[in-house]
Amino acid sequence: MLRRKAQLGIAKEKEIPSVVEKSDARGVKKRPKRESNPSVQGQKPQLVISKDKELPFNVERSGAKSGKKRSKRESISPTLFLKIFLVVGCLLLLPKLLSTQQPNEPVPMSTHQFSEEGKKSEIKGIDTSDQEVKRDDDNENIVMDHISPSPEPTGLQDNALALLYPPGLVGGYRNQVIRLLSLAMTAIKRKIPSLLLPSLLWSTQIVINGKETWVPIPHDLIFDVEYWNSFSGNLPNLVEATDSMDCWTTHLPTKPDLSHLMNEVIQRGFLTPIANLSYDIVARKFVPTNLRRLDVLGNVSHCKNPHAYGGGIAVGRLWRDYATMNEKKTDLQGADTDILKALQPKQQWKDLAHSCITDRIDSEKNYIALHARIELEMMNHRCGKNMERNLTHLFDNVQLLIENELREDTVGGVFVAVSRAGIELNEGQWYESVKTYADENLATFNRVVGDNLGGSIGEGLGGGQTIVFECGEKLMDKYYKQNPNTIDYGSLLQSVVNFYVATEAKAFVGVRGSSYSTDIWTTRYHQGKGDRNYEYTRKGIILMENGGLPPKHTDCKHRKDV
Repeated sequence: MLRRKAQLGIAKEKEIPSVVEKSDARGVKKRPKRESNPSVQGQKPQLVISKDKELPFNVERSGAKSGKKRSKRESISPTLFLKIFLVVGCLLLLPKLLSTQQPNEPVPMSTHQFSEEGKKSEIKGIDTSDQEVKRDDDNENIVMDHISPSPEPTGLQDNALALLYPPGLVGGYRNQVIRLLSLAMTAIKRKIPSLLLPSLLWSTQIVINGKETWVPIPHDLIFDVEYWNSFSGNLPNLVEATDSMDCWTTHLPTKPDLSHLMNEVIQRGFLTPIANLSYDIVARKFVPTNLRRLDVLGNVSHCKNPHAYGGGIAVGRLWRDYATMNEKKTDLQGADTDILKALQPKQQWKDLAHSCITDRIDSEKNYIALHARIELEMMNHRCGKNMERNLTHLFDNVQLLIENELREDTVGGVFVAVSRAGIELNEGQWYESVKTYADENLATFNRVVGDNLGGSIGEGLGGGQTIVFECGEKLMDKYYKQNPNTIDYGSLLQSVVNFYVATEAKAFVGVRGSSYSTDIWTTRYHQGKGDRNYEYTRKGIILMENGGLPPKHTDCKHRKDV
């Protein structure tokens, strides 16, 4: 409609006479007659432009479009020229004026609440456009079609690089690891020596008001920071702070009505320009409809200490950077291998993981690990269309592997890495589409595994000779019962514990299409255990080629199915 009105307006302007209209005795203006060009037949009459009077600006523009040479009389009026000169001058001076501004001061915090106006000003300008969003669960790569390219390395000598929050690291556990790798590579390429530890917020699921909810969790609550920094020659150091930080706000007020975990996040601070917004998201005073659609990088682009990076529509910025580096291969510079080695759980979680094994298997026996990707969401996903869906068949093939390939390894147990909640789902579209598999798999799981962390013991494999057990969820449930006042670390810690147990196993059986399996294979390969890396397919279990080193994880629609 606006465009139509503009067109009508232009048409009307072209009908304005080019001479000053005269008035009759009654004061009524008379339009001069239009003169046609007698030499051209069939064309519309042309306006006769008088050279005696100065034309209005709009008529002058029409003349310019028609290709007529502009005369001195048809030039822009002095007043308009002065306005244009002032506007251009202001635009040229604006960058200098901005560069003389002082860095943002820390946002003043009260002990009650943040400034509502501050939060509104932070939200203003945030890109929340409705872009195409593709899920990036633990098994899946994503290809973003509508995200602007990430900036080229600038060679900035910043003291630290901060992870942008919101949104932090998102996705399944190993997809979050991939984003952390991408952030570390960004620091290396820009010659930034450190990552700001308080900014490294992972995502974990905890129960809030009876509903599984994604919330942030600090890196240092789960992972061994000191061990990571022992790789400082190859990876950026993790630092608590740097000298003269001008874009990080700390000493924020905690709230007694928030969980211990959320107060831990608040105590570590936020990027100053978006501190109000970040605080309100963590405190759940402001709950975005879709956190993945918030892109606040532009709001902190002026920050230099720390510099900030991450986010993007559908949080694809770090993921796309990784995909680009992965395609070029040389860009990763071995950092992917270093991160797999450096990213270790804290000692207390390693000890907890070992207890899951030693409580079930005699010390003189070994165990193998199985990543059974039979959760309902995977069976409904394109990455799972060629995976073995029948858990009974999968367990039968594991037993054959033990009897044939691993008969000399004295296997006394099979650890199964699986989300029990993901296979216990019994309603909704996912369930209805794979109901036959879902019901049979859950019955098989309960029969073979049981509840071997204080409840019933499953029948195991090989007539009971090989126990089959879980860690992850069940192990953490037991831990929380024994430590009722501890933090609920949510799903992230469960995945970290399972990952560690799988890498320590005598043999590992995974599945292609899962970044979780890919990273376990790769980690074990670099630990010297690649000769016992296996993959399961619908045709059976086979030894991983290439000495146990798998191909890089790729988008399922781009890979060749097994």
